[in-house]
Amino acid sequence: MKKNKLAFIESYSLKTIVLSVFVFFTTFIVIFILYLQFQQENHALNRMSEKVITSKGETVKSMLEHYINVPKQSNAAVATSLKAMDFSETSDQMPFIKEILLQTMGRIFSGDKYLSMVALGTRDGHYIGVGRNNITDKEYLILKSRVTQGRLNYYNGLSQDEKPRESIEHYDVSQRPWFRYVDESKQSSWTRAYRDFNSDSGISISFSSPVYDKKNRYIGVISSDLRLSRFSRYLMELTKNENNVIFIVNGSNQIIASSKDDYLISDLSFGIADQDGGGLVSVMDSTDPLIKSTVKILQNNPSEVERIQSGSSMYFGKVMPVGNDLNLPGWRIVVLSAQDDLTGDLLSNRIITIILSVIIFAVGSLIAVKLLSMVTNPILDIARQAPMIARRKWKPSLNHQAQFSEIRVLNTAFAQMSDELEGMFLKLENQLNIDEDTKLLTRRGLLGKFRECHEEQGGYTIGLLAIVALSNFNAITSSLGRSYGRDFVSRFIQDLQAILPVGTWLARDAEERFIICYPGVKTQEFCLAEQHKFERFFRGLDAEHDADGQVYAGNTGFVHDVINPSTLNDSIMDAYIALKFACSKGNGYSMLYHSDIRAEEILNINMLRHLKSALALNEFFLVFQPIVNLTTRNITGAECLIRWRNAELGMVGPDHFIPLAEDTGFIVPLGAWVLDNACMQLSEKLSSGEWPSDFKLHVNISLVQLMQQDFSHSLFATLTRHNIAPHNISIEITETSMMKETEILMETISTIRRGGVSVAIDDFGSGFSSLSYLHKLEFDTLKIDKDFVSDVLTDSRNESIVSAVIRLSHGFNVPLVAEGVETAEVADKLQAMGCQKAQGYYFARPMPLSEWPDIEKVLP
Repeated sequence: MKKNKLAFIESYSLKTIVLSVFVFFTTFIVIFILYLQFQQENHALNRMSEKVITSKGETVKSMLEHYINVPKQSNAAVATSLKAMDFSETSDQMPFIKEILLQTMGRIFSGDKYLSMVALGTRDGHYIGVGRNNITDKEYLILKSRVTQGRLNYYNGLSQDEKPRESIEHYDVSQRPWFRYVDESKQSSWTRAYRDFNSDSGISISFSSPVYDKKNRYIGVISSDLRLSRFSRYLMELTKNENNVIFIVNGSNQIIASSKDDYLISDLSFGIADQDGGGLVSVMDSTDPLIKSTVKILQNNPSEVERIQSGSSMYFGKVMPVGNDLNLPGWRIVVLSAQDDLTGDLLSNRIITIILSVIIFAVGSLIAVKLLSMVTNPILDIARQAPMIARRKWKPSLNHQAQFSEIRVLNTAFAQMSDELEGMFLKLENQLNIDEDTKLLTRRGLLGKFRECHEEQGGYTIGLLAIVALSNFNAITSSLGRSYGRDFVSRFIQDLQAILPVGTWLARDAEERFIICYPGVKTQEFCLAEQHKFERFFRGLDAEHDADGQVYAGNTGFVHDVINPSTLNDSIMDAYIALKFACSKGNGYSMLYHSDIRAEEILNINMLRHLKSALALNEFFLVFQPIVNLTTRNITGAECLIRWRNAELGMVGPDHFIPLAEDTGFIVPLGAWVLDNACMQLSEKLSSGEWPSDFKLHVNISLVQLMQQDFSHSLFATLTRHNIAPHNISIEITETSMMKETEILMETISTIRRGGVSVAIDDFGSGFSSLSYLHKLEFDTLKIDKDFVSDVLTDSRNESIVSAVIRLSHGFNVPLVAEGVETAEVADKLQAMGCQKAQGYYFARPMPLSEWPDIEKVLP
C-alpha cells in the first residue's frame, strides 16, 4: 500500500501537486466562505420569515377573536330581551320574538355583516329566525309555528303573509346539533363549521345559548350563525398583492376559511345544513398543491417556521393554534409566505457574489501558475544536472533571469556539495563498515567483504560461523567506567585472535558481541575442537594462551553450514539462537546450532504469545498435593501447584512456562493470581470446617516475585482480604534463591516471618554449595529434593545425603518434608530415619480440592 502511494506521488510533478493543492484549498475556502454567507443569509431569512409570518398570524388571530365574539354578543342581546318576557301566557309570542331578532340583526349588529342569522328554537319545537342575504344584505324570515302548520318556511322578506320561497316538511328542531347539545347540557357551545345552503352556500358556524324568561323558566335555545366566508374575504384582502396564503382549519384539518376563494362558494341551494361538518374540504383532499403540502406540518404542529416546497416554489409556513382560547378545539391558523416575497434582491446578490468569487479564483490560479513556474523550472534544471554530482561535474545554471534568490543559493550549494561529497561518502562508508573503537569490521562491513570475495573468487564460502558474547562486559563497564571497558574489550580481542586460526574473520556485532567467520569447508571434528577451545578459554583452562590475569565470562553459539552472502544474516540469527541456549546453561558453555534449537525457540515464542493472554482467558487452575505426617499418616498441609491448559498447546508443564514467565516478568501478576486463588480456596475449606485451623498451605514464590518491594504488603493484604490467619500459609523459595541473597530479600523474609507467615526452603540439596547461606536466612521448614529421596533405598550416597539433611533439620529445629515419595518402602525408610513429613504420588497426586480425600482419613 505504501509503495503504491509513493508511486502515485512520483507520477506527478511538484508543479502539478502544488497547483492542485492550491486549487483544492482555494476552492475549499471560496466554497466555505460562500457556505458561511448562505448560512447567514438563511439564518437572517429564517428570522425575518418568523417575524413576518408571526406578525400576520397574530393579526389574523386578533381579527378572528373579534369576529368570533359577534355571535356571543348577539346571543347575549337576544337573551336579555327575552328575559323580560313572560312565556307563561298562552298568546302567540312569535311576533314579539321576531321583533327582538330583527332588532338584533337589523339594528344592533347592522354593521357586522359577519352575522348571517339569529334564531330561536323553543322547547316545544317552534323555530323562528332572521337571516341576512349575503348578496343584498336584506333580512329574511324563517319560521316554524302553529301558523305554518309544522312546516319550516323560508320567506324572501320579513312578512309571513307572503308565499314562502322554500318549505320543509317535518322539521324537528330538537334534532338539530345547534339545539340538541345546548338543550341537553344547558351550556353555551359552538357547532362545527358547516356548509350554509341558505345564504351563499358558504361556510358558517353557529353559537348556541340557552334562554330563560322573566320567571327564569327555560324557553329554548338561541343561535347566532357566523358566516366564515366573510372572514375569508378579510383574509383575501390581507394577502392582496402578496404571494401569501392564509387559511384556517378545524380539528379535523378541514378548511373553514381561506385567502383563496376556491373553498368559499358552491352551487346555491336551499335546505337544512349539515351542522356535523359534512361537505367541507380537508387539507388532504385539497386540489391546491400548496395547501395540500401543509399536511405534514399540520400533523407535527411545529412551533417554529418550516420550509415547504410546492412545485418549483419555496414557502415558509407556520401553524398557530387559536382554538383553545376561543373554545373551538383544534382550530389553527396556517400562514404561508413565498420565499421570493421575503428575499427580494437576495438571489441576484448571491449570483453576483458567486461570479465575483469565480473571477477572483481564476485570477489567483493564473498568478499561482506563474509563480510556480518561476520556482519549478529552475529546480528542474538543477535536478537534470544533479546526477553529475557523483562525477563531480556539477555546472550551475547560467540563466539568472527572473530567478529567486533561493534558487541561486541552491545552485551554489549543489556546486559546493559536489566538491565535498566524495570525501564524505568515503568517511561514511568507513563508519558503517569499520568499528570505531576496535577497527574491526561491523556486520555490514563483514557482509560487504564476504560479497566482494564471493564475486572475485567465485563460490567463496564460509564453513563455520560463531557468535561470541562477553557476559561480564556490562558489569565491568558499569563498575569501572567505559574507558576501562574499552581497554577490556581490546585485550579480549587480542586474546581471542591469538586462539583463532590464521585467515579467520572477526567482526564486532555489538559492544559485547562478536562474529567469527571461518572461510572454507570445515569438518565436524574441526567444529567440535573449536567448541571445546572456547569453553576452555572462558573457563580459564587454556594453558597454551595465558589471559594475563584477565577473567572473561561468556558463551559461544556456532553454526556449521555452507554459508554464502545471501544466507549470512540467517546464519548469524541461528548462531544467536544457539548462543542464547548456551547462556542458559551457565558461563563458558558453547552450543552448536541444530534444528531442534530453532523449534524450541519458536515454541518458546509461541508459548509466550499464549502466556500473556492466559490469565484473561482463565486458562490457569490450581491443584493441591497433600503433605502427610509420616508418624500418624494424617494430612497436615498441602502444596499448591499451578497448571496451564491451553486450547492450542494443550497441557503445559510448569517447568516449561514458569522459567519463561520469570524471564519476561509475567511471573509477578501470575504469582499474585496464584496467591489470591490459593487463599480463596483455603478460606472456603477453613470456614466450612473441612480443614482444621492449624492446616498449613505451601505456596511457591518466585525469586522475581519475592524481590518486589511491595511483596510483603501485597501478601498480608491478600490474607486479610480472604480472612486467612498468617500461620495457615507457608511460602516456598528454592535453595538457589539463597545464593542470590540481597538486602531486599533478607528484609522481605524477615518481615514475612515477623507477620506470622512461615518460610520453607524448597529443593534443598540440589545446590549443596548454599549450606553457607543457611545461617544467614530465616526459615521454618526444609524440603529435600526428590532426586535424593527416590533412590534412598538403592544409593548409599543418597541415603547419606538424606540422613545428613535430617540431622541438619533437627539441628535447626525445623521440620523436614521429603518430596517425591512414590512407594511404601521409601515412606517407611524415611520414617525410620527420622523424617517428620512427606509428600508424593504414594500418598496422593496433585488434584483439585473438589477431588481431595477426607482430611480425617489416615493414608497408607
